[in-house]
Amino acid sequence: MELFIHLLPRPASLVVAAGSPSGQDADLLAERELNVTRLDIATESTEILAFDDASVSGVWCDETLSRLDCMRISESLREFSRVLVAHGCLFISLEQTTSAGDEQAARDLIWAAGFNPLKIYVTDQHVCAFARNRADCCATGDKKFYDRNAF
Repeated sequence: MELFIHLLPRPASLVVAAGSPSGQDADLLAERELNVTRLDIATESTEILAFDDASVSGVWCDETLSRLDCMRISESLREFSRVLVAHGCLFISLEQTTSAGDEQAARDLIWAAGFNPLKIYVTDQHVCAFARNRADCCATGDKKFYDRNAF
């Protein structure tokens, strides 16, 4: 969580804790004086999040995407990219048992959704990833930000 907070653009406007059923992660983020909104993506569709384009500084999504099929994971990541500000931060963790549950699959999904993967690591049960939204970089054509082979 420390890396996620460090990677948030400053000043951080809003952080979405997506799918934290117990609310523990949202509470921990709020304790860091962040403006946190909880979103239960297990019961709500992420097709159109109730946020304006580029209105969120970060999305924290620990394990919840693992409950979705690969297509819904992709849709959710694209929607996270839409609502995140330029260089907004994303954290996701996926169970290794999902179709996106290996390092390369996670990297491909993150990249395809409009993010630059910053750090991806594997634990005993999860693939975890930190990424930055690259929406503005693609629009400006600044290739140094989206050369996928640079990661």
